[in-house]
Amino acid sequence: MRSALPFLVLVLGAEGPLAAQTADDFPPLTRDFAAAAIQKAIGCPVDVLVLSVEADEPDEKPASRTVVFRLPESGTADLGVGFDWEWQLPNAVEGEWSEPPGRWKVASAASPVRPLDSDETRKVRRAVAEMRTIATAVEAFGVDYEVYPPAGTGLWKRLVPTYLRRFPARDPWGNAYRYETGPARDHYVLASTGGEEFSRLPESYFREVAATGLESSATGRLAGPSELVYSDGTFLRLPFPESVEGMAFLPGLHPCASPGGGAPEAAEPGG
Repeated sequence: MRSALPFLVLVLGAEGPLAAQTADDFPPLTRDFAAAAIQKAIGCPVDVLVLSVEADEPDEKPASRTVVFRLPESGTADLGVGFDWEWQLPNAVEGEWSEPPGRWKVASAASPVRPLDSDETRKVRRAVAEMRTIATAVEAFGVDYEVYPPAGTGLWKRLVPTYLRRFPARDPWGNAYRYETGPARDHYVLASTGGEEFSRLPESYFREVAATGLESSATGRLAGPSELVYSDGTFLRLPFPESVEGMAFLPGLHPCASPGGGAPEAAEPGG
């Protein structure tokens, strides 16, 4: 038991400063260091332009940073990568340290950085989320009754509260969502004209989708810029690409690949 005391003292001594620290207590993550670390993560010294370094939730995660960078020659969108402080505790603790012992280290895969949404894009994203919520309830009803709910103004009464707590009757533009189903009630269509006053799609299109499903009806159809049509678990199209979580560090890019398939390894970034 006596031999374990130094280890316990080390752990307890480290937890106190950790809980009290703020983002400003950590050494700065410089742009030069971040660029060199990203080069190493990529696997070779490709040009990296670091655009910004920001603390992640300074009060909750003082030891995390997000670096936004660009590869000038790749033609891709700006990328973001997470850095965390890697603790390197000494073998013995003599009093308190003046700054946390350790270094900054790449902690996440790179992901495209989405620009700030415009008001219209925020409305589209909200409509997409609401339509998926309604569709999930419609499909849950279908599982229980082996048919989808009938069309008409009483849809919300069939879904609330068993399948849905709140029915978003109007889309973000103030118009009612459109819901249709076919005679057999084995397909459904849910739609919003978005920012458009009228749909670009003819009435016959909605009747066809409601009766036969989206896959058999989508060819050659052109919806309006923010028009949304959802059927049987699928959108006709989305007006913006959805982000993909957990992608590779640089998806589809091999900026340093040589004809032989090898890539020179970058040197360890300096402090």
